[in-house]
Amino acid sequence: MPMVVELMEWGFAFTALAYGSWWRRHRRSFNENFHRNAVFKYQPNQTHEVKQFLIRLLVTPEDFMYHIRHTFSATIMNLAYGIKVNPHEVSPYMTRAAESLAGFAVAGMTGTFWVDYIPALKYVPSWFPGASFKRLAAHYKRVNNDLTELPFKFIEDQMKAGKAVPSLAATFIEALPPKGDPTYEEERTLRKRLPRLHRRSGDDRLLGSDVLLGYDIVPRDFSDRPDLPYINALIKETSRWNLAYLLVSLLDYQCYTCLLMLEPPAVGHMSSNDDEYDGYFILKGTIVYGNAWSILHDPTIYTKPSEYRPERYLKPDPRVRDPEVAAFGLVVGNVRPGRHMSDNSLYCIIVSTLAVYDIKAPVDQDGKPMMPKAAFTSGLLTYPEPFKCIIKPRSRAAEDLIRESVSETNND
Repeated sequence: MPMVVELMEWGFAFTALAYGSWWRRHRRSFNENFHRNAVFKYQPNQTHEVKQFLIRLLVTPEDFMYHIRHTFSATIMNLAYGIKVNPHEVSPYMTRAAESLAGFAVAGMTGTFWVDYIPALKYVPSWFPGASFKRLAAHYKRVNNDLTELPFKFIEDQMKAGKAVPSLAATFIEALPPKGDPTYEEERTLRKRLPRLHRRSGDDRLLGSDVLLGYDIVPRDFSDRPDLPYINALIKETSRWNLAYLLVSLLDYQCYTCLLMLEPPAVGHMSSNDDEYDGYFILKGTIVYGNAWSILHDPTIYTKPSEYRPERYLKPDPRVRDPEVAAFGLVVGNVRPGRHMSDNSLYCIIVSTLAVYDIKAPVDQDGKPMMPKAAFTSGLLTYPEPFKCIIKPRSRAAEDLIRESVSETNND
């Protein structure tokens, strides 16, 4: 992908890197901090941001889509850089992330630009007629450089002043070799990129008893998860149903973050050697697309695959595939390592919201429910189109608990 990786310099995302030693270093360093047994240390950060989400939902429930994407963005920025993101202010970090993602959504479709077919075109001067792609790439190159450099430089300056709060970036900076070391610049580049790499409910008897999903703790303790089968089914079905990368309308920065945790179904992979699959000869250099949609919508595996039915995971059935087989990457050894944190984030926000809020369809003038249509945007990254719903606390006790939990958080 010459346009994306070489000209726009999306190489900070190891999803876009060619397999090799540089890719393995990125992958290894990322996995050290986000494997299954490491992500528990991020749970306090996740629960803190979800508490803030619940109170914002109480004040302006109609803005739920904005609140969701802000919550995921704030979680990542706090965890990666120790930077607090104010939902009422324009963040330069979020702005650049959104712009970078917009560029990727266009150029990430292999073949959008001729340079993907004829790599030699990358040497054409930007002033040359027909070379507008070079000028476009130069713009996004600057955006992507700011995307990785600005927050990292901010933490470096904070550490020099003795004001830095704990974060992944601060940990990485502390581990850098001395500036005079020959490996300093390479190590700094690697560590600068790593923080950037890291963004219907049923019957209550299915969700869990009121002891487990009641009004005593918000957000719910992660230790409750094994006892909440329907919540786990909701998360699986959300991963499978529409492959709307990213899940639950994770827009803007979190889309960008999770792009590295998950794998968009339309990103191509180039075969590094001649190969054969199911009788088909695949020439070295061929662009191959994994059809995750087909895998997760196979009618012989999933009954009525176009319907959102979490119940399909409640009864043990070896024929029903776990969405993880395709939702988090299709290449053996290249399953998205950030999937565990992504999964925890989904669990935390879903279980906490359902514990204290009722979510219902709006009603018409006759009081009849108007179920929203399941509509999504198209493209490399797709999102749910805006829709309306009614979100209200399940009781006065639930509302009081939301306010109390935020008050306790702010006093910590």
